[in-house]
Amino acid sequence: MSRHLKIIVMLICLCALVPVIHAQRKCSTQMLAGTYVFYEKGSSSDFDPTPVTWPPFHFAGVMAPFVNLGEATFTPGGLGDGFYWIKVGAMNSGLDAIPVHFTITEMNNDCTGKMQYNISLPGMPPATIEERIIVMNDGREIRSVPRTIENGLPTLAWIGYGRRIRRREERVKSCGPQTASGTYVYSCENLLVSPANNFRNVADATIFYIAAERDGSYTGTLYEKVGSYLPVETKVLGKTAVNQDCSFSQTLLIPEYFPDGPPVDIRGVFYDEGKKFYSMPMTDGILGFCQGKRVTSNNLYRIDE
Repeated sequence: MSRHLKIIVMLICLCALVPVIHAQRKCSTQMLAGTYVFYEKGSSSDFDPTPVTWPPFHFAGVMAPFVNLGEATFTPGGLGDGFYWIKVGAMNSGLDAIPVHFTITEMNNDCTGKMQYNISLPGMPPATIEERIIVMNDGREIRSVPRTIENGLPTLAWIGYGRRIRRREERVKSCGPQTASGTYVYSCENLLVSPANNFRNVADATIFYIAAERDGSYTGTLYEKVGSYLPVETKVLGKTAVNQDCSFSQTLLIPEYFPDGPPVDIRGVFYDEGKKFYSMPMTDGILGFCQGKRVTSNNLYRIDE
């Protein structure tokens, strides 16, 4: 066999081994030690064509959209503590974050496992949720899907997304007013309750382009398409308050259309040192989810990678 042929054969063998070596890497709860921002999106559906009496909280119709958003910190032993906000149909958990405790009950070598936690929804007994989880990228990302729902809404289905924002051993960097300074682009997918359509859901797609100052104030432009209505392009303004754990509260005013308010209340979590965030509107009548990215920082016209 020629020298060149031997090299080619060796390269082929090495390439063939890469997936095998990668597949043999083992996951453990230690891999998940750190802080994650997470969100879950899905819906609760009831295929009974009669008026909905159960599950509760549904809009008129057979499907209620669902979204939650929060943050959790896990120990090497697989225990996690955090907080979240949640909306299901007309049910709103409110502006204050709800504490939650997680337990990783199973973690397999192939990076699949199970997670369990308890949640309390207004007007319902505490529910116990078990999710199937898949860990990816050495613990940088998590995907989940529900397995069992006890005392909760059995018709709910969702996909969960988790992103690690800090390893356990990394120095804690407190967030603050400086975190939300710069120019951001928001993209939001919402369902609105429309009185004009007999309180049916109306699809809403929104982009904000805002400039935020270090004192938390911001101004910008909203570009929106609401159902069959004409597109909206209007000025917006508001205020953002960032907590040390990188969660934030925000108010949004649209003076051209709602000169007397009230503001839209928003809750969310920043990550990547303020370059990105997830958020959700908490005002009644809007159910949605937003993602944002900082495109300039400190008023310097440069792209944040």
